[in-house]
Amino acid sequence: RCWVEWRGGGQAPIVLDIKHIKIPVVSQPKKIATGATCYGETIGSYPDYFAMMRSLGFNTIDSWGVGARAGGKSPIMEAFRAHGMDVDWVHSGLSDLAKMLPKVKDAQSVAFNGTRKPGVIDASHRGKIFKRLLNDMEGIAAAGLSGIKFDDEHYRDWASMDTCVCERCKGLWKTWLAKKRPGLQPVMPEVFLDDPLNHLQQYQAWWMFRASLVTEWYAAARGQFVKSVRKHRSQSTDRVRIASYTSPAEFSHIKSSYANPAELAGIWDRIAPMYYETGYDVRRHMRSLVRAVGRKHAYATLCMGEARRNRWIWRPGELRAQMLEVLFAGGMGYSFWSWPYSNLRIIAEVAETNGIVADNEEVFLKGTRTDRFRTDQDRCFATTLETEAAGLLLVSNYTRTDNHKVWIRRRPTEAMTLTELYTGHVLRLAAGQQSFAVEVAPQNCTLWKWQTTKSK
Repeated sequence: RCWVEWRGGGQAPIVLDIKHIKIPVVSQPKKIATGATCYGETIGSYPDYFAMMRSLGFNTIDSWGVGARAGGKSPIMEAFRAHGMDVDWVHSGLSDLAKMLPKVKDAQSVAFNGTRKPGVIDASHRGKIFKRLLNDMEGIAAAGLSGIKFDDEHYRDWASMDTCVCERCKGLWKTWLAKKRPGLQPVMPEVFLDDPLNHLQQYQAWWMFRASLVTEWYAAARGQFVKSVRKHRSQSTDRVRIASYTSPAEFSHIKSSYANPAELAGIWDRIAPMYYETGYDVRRHMRSLVRAVGRKHAYATLCMGEARRNRWIWRPGELRAQMLEVLFAGGMGYSFWSWPYSNLRIIAEVAETNGIVADNEEVFLKGTRTDRFRTDQDRCFATTLETEAAGLLLVSNYTRTDNHKVWIRRRPTEAMTLTELYTGHVLRLAAGQQSFAVEVAPQNCTLWKWQTTKSK
């Protein structure tokens, strides 16, 4: 597919460089999640969409309005399932629920100066709007879905639910303090919101309190969804699953996100912040997420780029680095937003990595992080996962220079053979050899594998 801009006027020959791109056919990982979005216009754009997605190594579909049908008998859903893919339904309901606020005074948040916020939901509300969220869960399950993925993204006062200072919230605040912070003086929010520096403990506890009210919304939604899935015998996934897109760096910052990762882990089976950033940042943020929620619930949402909008157009190898950093940080998988807007080069890169993940899933899932390899270079990393049978070494180069050489130190120093999984290049290390160098382009990575004598 070529795009040529005609500037008008007479004939103006344009020289084009056309590159042949081979899209690999790979296996789907069995346990590590490899997901992609599906929009209504996507399926009809390809002759055999379902087989194609399977051949690219995807095992999870985040459906935006595609495949649901009353009674749960959807040919689209059945086609995805027949090709080994789970399907979850993306729910962006809180934005719609907020539109009901002008007519539901009880659900309107109250600012600490006493004025109402008709555009912000009071998270202590359990009436009409809250019940509407539960009804949404019933409707999704009735349409044949056993998986849901919340796309509420933010939990800020300007975007979603806010904990207000109405009398109901004040009463809940005192109850929460007595239970969660029994030694803390119950200062009212009007006081510490006006003078937080002199009431730091209460101010910080307030972040946790309002996050707990948000957690209650999703706990109730989960309870209703699980009940409804059983009622309708829905099965778009192997088991009932609730996931969530979340905002990126702010996610663990409860002050601004209103979401407490530790509380939501388990209510949300898959917590997948939107890491639309370089491999270097994915590496840092993913480790923070794993610490906050535990490996079982830690996932990532990545972006395959938007070629038509010139956003996130990754250079060769950059998206590969993001995918691998997720797994080496302890994440249990990744899903891609906007893949239909990407390009063939990136699709090929993602498929190739999905296949490598499938072929080495045992090491990614059961491997132990060790210090067998290390590097002292700034913004370069040597990350290792090992089992008794094999090991993987990820060499990452995130320098801001044009340096392509990364020096690696190792211990112990027995003879071993490393094979680069993308190029097939073989590196033989002699017994006693303590260091070696590999070529890695900036913002990129290489992935090496070795087998132990026990596996031979």
